[in-house]
Amino acid sequence: MSPRDEEQLLRWAISEICRGQVRRLAAAVAQPGVRLVAIKGVHIAALTGPGERPMNDVDVVVAAGSFADVVERAVRSGEFRIRSDDWSTKTLEHRNGGPPVDVHRLPLPPLFGAMSTAALLEHAVPAEGLGASVLFPDPADAAVISLVNIFKDVFGYFGRYHLHHDLDALAAAGLTPAALAERLRLYRLRRIGILTLRELTRRDERYRPWLDACAPTPADELTADRLERLMRKAAPLGHNVALLAARLVGDRPLDVVASGGFGAARLFRDGTRALWARVR
Repeated sequence: MSPRDEEQLLRWAISEICRGQVRRLAAAVAQPGVRLVAIKGVHIAALTGPGERPMNDVDVVVAAGSFADVVERAVRSGEFRIRSDDWSTKTLEHRNGGPPVDVHRLPLPPLFGAMSTAALLEHAVPAEGLGASVLFPDPADAAVISLVNIFKDVFGYFGRYHLHHDLDALAAAGLTPAALAERLRLYRLRRIGILTLRELTRRDERYRPWLDACAPTPADELTADRLERLMRKAAPLGHNVALLAARLVGDRPLDVVASGGFGAARLFRDGTRALWARVR
């Protein structure tokens, strides 16, 4: 067996384990009105087949029902425990181990654009084989989620860069550059789209139609140049600082102020916690 075959076999095994984690979570929290949307790796792997999309965790959005109740039911079931606790995301571990499950309150990080759980649910489609309460995002929403997550990790500097893989899979599922551009505009994420798709196009010219569909103007290009320089300077200072810089990109001034203020508050909170941990 070649190294490539071994890697693909390992990815296949991880993909199947991740699907199992979604099924176990859905069973643990099942109740009328609850809808979970499995996003990112689990969804893309369902389009391409197990073994094609690398992943090391599971991401699920509580799109309908109470976020707090879903987490509480998961823990009360005895199947899961909370590994990390944040307002927007609870990371759960299964009692038998396996990849962690990130249960999200929102489809995107807080105050990144205007994508709501209601919009995600409206466009979502059934996720075959994962349980009656589990859905997948439609191709356009899935592309927005992938693009924004790559962007917030500063073009993949802090994680694997797989936007090209995700766009290929979603294009095969029917996504067009025009549909992605329209969804980015709808969610007030056009500027983030331009920045991220510029980087993707630098890596591979095949993706230029995705950038062109966003119709960047000369003013957009100038703004993108300035923001990109800022983000590249912030990246070596650590993930939290880089994420704060990423939050300064928005389609409206109010979005920039709200998201930047949220990021600054979190940076202060995390710094205070770290300092307190040292002096205790």
